[in-house]
Order: sequence, then structure tokens, then C-alpha cells
Amino acid sequence: MENEFDLEQLEEMTDGDPELKKEIIEAFFECGDECLTDLEQSITGENLAWKEKAHALKGIALNFGATRVAELSASAEEAWEISIEEKGKLFIEIQTAYNSARAYFS
Repeated sequence: MENEFDLEQLEEMTDGDPELKKEIIEAFFECGDECLTDLEQSITGENLAWKEKAHALKGIALNFGATRVAELSASAEEAWEISIEEKGKLFIEIQTAYNSARAYFS
């Protein structure tokens, strides 16, 4: 788990305030769910849309400290011209890391 998250960043953002931490976690998953859905929908669409959606998810994950999601999203952003099949495989990896984060913080 320690490779998947930068928990120090979350603690710094919240200054140890459990209510603020809860709000930030909820906001991350609310925005993250939308980004993940958009990324999945862009698999068969324009490559530029895939790149933009991966970039958005990367940014949200970096701000939250979900390092594994951010790393995979960065890979998706950089490899924006890969095949639909490769995008599908990469999306599953991103989704798995995201679901791991959800399970961890639930």
C-alpha cells in the first residue's frame, strides 16, 4: 500500500483534521469517478480525448496522493496514440488501482 499512496501529503493537506480528511477523500472519489468514466468512454474515441482524460485523472490523483493511479494515468497520457486494445488494458490497470484506493479509504 505504501507504494500506492502518499499519505503524508493527505495529512499535510488536512493538518490531521479528520473531518477535512473525510471531505477531501469524498471529493477525490467524486471527481475521480467522473474522470474514470470519461477515460473509459474515450477508449474508442479520439486519441486526444484519451490524452486529456488521462491528464485530468493524473492531476486529481497527484493532488490526493494516489501515486499508483497517477503513475498509470501518466502512462496513459504519454501513450495517447496506442491501439484501442492497449488502451483497454491500460484502463483496466488504472481502474484496478483506483478501486484499490477506494477500498483502502473505505
